[in-house]
Amino acid sequence: VFKSELYAWLTLDHPIDGQAFPPGYVHIPEGTTDAWIKQLVAEHLVRVKKRNGGTKLEWRQLQDRNEAIDCRVYA
Repeated sequence: VFKSELYAWLTLDHPIDGQAFPPGYVHIPEGTTDAWIKQLVAEHLVRVKKRNGGTKLEWRQLQDRNEAIDCRVYA
């Protein structure tokens, strides 16, 4: 749930002309490295076929490192 929520918040548009930030907006500080941002989006949700013929959703890692997303979820 937390990862899905984070990914939805990352798609929120930055407000313009003094409007309020939308609830859940993810503020990323200036100077944040590309490596950290890649870690934040290092996983994706895929549908996996189970042995009994059904399917389930599972998070799969895309990058070698995913500490940023793990820290965000644990926090």
